[in-house]
Amino acid sequence: MKNRFVGLNKVELAVCLSLTLLLSLVVFSGCAEGDEEATDPDPLQTSEEMPEPEEFEALASLEQLLDPIHPDESVDHTLNERFSFENSLKRLQQIVEFGQDDDADFETQMGFENWTGAVKGTLYKQNYEIKKLEFELARRLYRDYNEISLDELETAEEEYEEALEQLQTIWDDFSIMD
Repeated sequence: MKNRFVGLNKVELAVCLSLTLLLSLVVFSGCAEGDEEATDPDPLQTSEEMPEPEEFEALASLEQLLDPIHPDESVDHTLNERFSFENSLKRLQQIVEFGQDDDADFETQMGFENWTGAVKGTLYKQNYEIKKLEFELARRLYRDYNEISLDELETAEEEYEEALEQLQTIWDDFSIMD
């Protein structure tokens, strides 16, 4: 396989990596802007038209739907380790360190700070949204179905509160360089 990055300096390579990461986050997050209000009913809310919970078919897991992307790495490892929140933050920090090139002009350095800040903010926002959904699900499983213990509910609440605090810290520290 030919290396397409041969001949690029550190800043150009960092910009390419940052843009690739940002594009991947946008594509995989399903983000869309707009003023439209969601009209879909709450999927967890029961109604007369909704089947009882035991009537739902189990959805296939990603591990069942995806093929390995590398022969030496399982789908499970890729999804749960390589694509984890923690690993993404580590890789983002590596990109930030890589991009702190003293040879880059001020405009490039300024843009790099904005790009990596946006990616970091996106990661924390998505983590918050996931923990919020997990907590809402845990509340319903505890309250409506008695399927989880109080300890499991409290753990979900603690993880949600921690994610909210982390997002608030990122929000308070975030600035746009121009």
